[in-house]
Amino acid sequence: MSPVAYPMCRSNRQSLLISSAVLAIATAILLPQKASAQAFQGTPTTAAGTVAYDRATPGIETLTINSPTATINWAPNDVQGAGNINFLPTGNSATYRGGAELTDFTVLNRIVPTDVTRRIELNGTVLSQLAGGATGGNVWFYSPGGIVIGASAVFDVGGLLLSSIDVPNGFTASTNAFSAVFSKSVPTAGSIQIASGAQINARSNYVALVAPRIEQGGNIQVNGSAAYVAADQVAMTMNQGLFDIQVPLGQGTSDANGIVHTGTTGGASNATATDRHTIYMVAVPKNQALTMLLGGSVGFAPLATTAAVENGQIILSSGFNSVVAAGQPGSSEAGSNASIEIGSQSASSFTSDVFGVATGSLVADALVGDVSFSGDLSLSSRDSISTGNVALEGEAGHTLTVGGYVTLSSTGSAFAPHIGISANGGNVHIVGDSDLSAGLGTASLFAYNGSLAIDGAARLHASVPGGGLAATDGDSADVTAGHVSVEADTGGSITAGDLALDAIGFGQDNEGGGDLSGGDGTGGAIDLLAYGGTIRVNGDLDADAEGFGGNMSDLSTHGGTGHGGSVFLLASGGTARSR
Repeated sequence: MSPVAYPMCRSNRQSLLISSAVLAIATAILLPQKASAQAFQGTPTTAAGTVAYDRATPGIETLTINSPTATINWAPNDVQGAGNINFLPTGNSATYRGGAELTDFTVLNRIVPTDVTRRIELNGTVLSQLAGGATGGNVWFYSPGGIVIGASAVFDVGGLLLSSIDVPNGFTASTNAFSAVFSKSVPTAGSIQIASGAQINARSNYVALVAPRIEQGGNIQVNGSAAYVAADQVAMTMNQGLFDIQVPLGQGTSDANGIVHTGTTGGASNATATDRHTIYMVAVPKNQALTMLLGGSVGFAPLATTAAVENGQIILSSGFNSVVAAGQPGSSEAGSNASIEIGSQSASSFTSDVFGVATGSLVADALVGDVSFSGDLSLSSRDSISTGNVALEGEAGHTLTVGGYVTLSSTGSAFAPHIGISANGGNVHIVGDSDLSAGLGTASLFAYNGSLAIDGAARLHASVPGGGLAATDGDSADVTAGHVSVEADTGGSITAGDLALDAIGFGQDNEGGGDLSGGDGTGGAIDLLAYGGTIRVNGDLDADAEGFGGNMSDLSTHGGTGHGGSVFLLASGGTARSR
């Protein structure tokens, strides 16, 4: 059968003018068909653009996209059953092909069951090709009840987008770019679930998953960028490999996790310095605590070029309403407590630089398997309404490794945060430098029956510089620094190149004049403790617990008082050694 174009609409008068032969063909295609006569188990209607359909071969169909963008509305055949709808059965194959005049295309498939709470399953093969047969073009699927990509599914496309959040026909798309606003059309928008065994290859563009909950257990390979966004409403723009993601205030997800990653998300390394391969994982809670659970394998292949080329990057954001193209978070969702856990569910490997930010805690924990980061690792808790802890942990005989630098920090927490690296029955190895900043909280290194080795310098900070005027008692604020601890207990060893520890208290300056004085500054506590373990510093050891009073503004005022803190060293049944 030759391809038949589905027009956007037909009037009754036009139908009467069609010959009986053509009318019979059109009627046969428009009516629901048996599974043996098509790949997709549903009836399509072209809602925008121009599409031709060839559905004559059992289990196989070809959809030719003859416009740069197109939208197909699908009515599934399964209208009476319960449970998931097997919309593309195992063994069936659907091919999207661009028209002869097109260099690229984007097609949106809107699959809306009679019961909008039912999920659709895609278990067969989906291909997208340009007119000459090369893989290309972008295929989008939307279904309000959610989408399951089964274990037998194979996608070989230019770009792919899966969403349970409605996509209007007014999206814009061009080569290596698109812009769309996603919003829930039904209260029960479902999840996107990619099963273990599913194979998704996006050979020239992007992969985007948008839903209140995303479970990625399959194998996704992208020669570009990937974005996973958990929210109820999202404005998303992608241009030349960079995503700009905006979630309106109050439109986050009600799911407790948002994103659960146990599979593989990766792809080719950057070929040149101008490539922008990035993996984004963004979850925004609505009015509940949220913890992203991340494991499996994430990141791009090892570099095949010079060291000047960056091997992509991984951006993790939990609790922030926007992530701009460069990966920086915007404002946090008011009152959100959104955390990130890495490695708590499975062994984990991150092969590109990782930048993680959350409004709650961030923990990378080698508890159930080894956890490795090939590049640099930066984790930051900001504006937390909880403790805002940030930690790297090696436990239960497993090892956590970082091949680059480590930066751990917490700012704006409502409590005193704990920023730490620990080998508690396991091992931690960091190749580069490590910077831990706890503000007025605690920065620590700890080892018990395990090894914590930092080849570069380890710098632990529990100091906050004095700021401007604060008038709780008529004077500028007094400040007491936090706590720094390096502790090796029984069977534990801590090794660092250089070790720099500071817990400096800076009283706030008097910037108001008048009778106000500068605030008092008190140093914190620094402890180096070897209780049956070993602490070894191969380079310099510096410890500073000074206190500085705040400055006066003029001769009518006076500065604050500085009080030194404490530095305590103890070796009890263990060894503490510096060169």
